[in-house]
Amino acid sequence: MGEIIRLGLQQLMELDRDEHIGVGSYERGEGRRSQRNGYKNRQLHTRVGPLALRVPQTRDGEFYPAILERYQRSEKALVLALAEAYIQGVSTRKMQMITEQLMGKEFSSTTISRFSANLVSELNTWRERSFHKAYTYIVVDDRYENCRVYRKIIDMAVLIAS
Repeated sequence: MGEIIRLGLQQLMELDRDEHIGVGSYERGEGRRSQRNGYKNRQLHTRVGPLALRVPQTRDGEFYPAILERYQRSEKALVLALAEAYIQGVSTRKMQMITEQLMGKEFSSTTISRFSANLVSELNTWRERSFHKAYTYIVVDDRYENCRVYRKIIDMAVLIAS
């Protein structure tokens, strides 16, 4: 899940930089306001583990991805929204509203479609991976039984491990 979140954040930062500059990668245009100027590495600590991000930069130094400023406050909501959106098969229009609410920024339906396509391919890779060794596991469950405690019969959870 961490890799999927990292890829999504990375792509959103790239799109944010393209919007700041005024043109996409390898495009020329009269609306260009700055130039791309590489990346700086940043590690972001989240509930799904540390994410190694490459934060895009511009030559004018005025760009900083809006998602990182807001991400610290809405990380849990972002993780849950992205996962739930994929599971529920959310439309691009609804995904637009979700990203606008979480990030305070509206993305086009084309951008959301590209983001979803990358998310789907990454999830399929994860689902179709093969396990090369045997994994041992313990299953723990509980059930409630009537037990006598201090002359009273009460329900108590009994843990069962197999």
